Amino acid sequence: MSHSIFRPLLISALLMSSTILTGCVIHVGGGQYQQDYDVDEDLDISGTHGDISSVNDDINLSSHSSAKNVDSVNGDIKINDNVTLHEVNTVNGDINSGRNLTVTGTIESVNGDIEIESGATIGAINTVNGDIDLNDANVSANVSSKNGDINLKGDTHISGDVIFEKRDNDGWNWGNNHNLPELEIGPQVIIDGHIILYRDVKLEIANPQLRNRIIYRDNR
Repeated sequence: MSHSIFRPLLISALLMSSTILTGCVIHVGGGQYQQDYDVDEDLDISGTHGDISSVNDDINLSSHSSAKNVDSVNGDIKINDNVTLHEVNTVNGDINSGRNLTVTGTIESVNGDIEIESGATIGAINTVNGDIDLNDANVSANVSSKNGDINLKGDTHISGDVIFEKRDNDGWNWGNNHNLPELEIGPQVIIDGHIILYRDVKLEIANPQLRNRIIYRDNR
């Protein structure tokens, strides 16, 4: 991928730390505050921070808070209204946002779902196995997934492409609709780029004009 699912060094460090640390590390400016938390205990964050990273705990970002990069391995990331971030990444956790989220970079997940409420402005969104659900969102680059569903609704505007990446060691599988990811696009959604399919996908597209933007690619 042109933009890796994770910043490799940071996530590798988080994975290695999972054997010795169950909680969260918060960087504020040039300093660092570190504390261990019990597994499954939510961590509530408010105010302005640098990087926030967690191994097993959920991260809950309060309304009007801000941070640079927010990363989680196994916990969910819950974002309340009017939050500003640079990047958001999870491995196994879900990412759920309230209204008016601003992410200047990318939201990425491997196995978790990404659900974004109205008024969001985001650079790009990528998943491998997780679903993507956008309502009244503006995305300045691409929205992509490999195996997850993509649901675009309301007045969502994608300035880049919507992409379904090719499955590993898998070509086209026409006629077999079992376990296929689904692309659902509401009637008011705008896509400036193309809908690029490297694999077969169930299509539910309300606006017939958008079907002219579909490009089928077999990169076997």
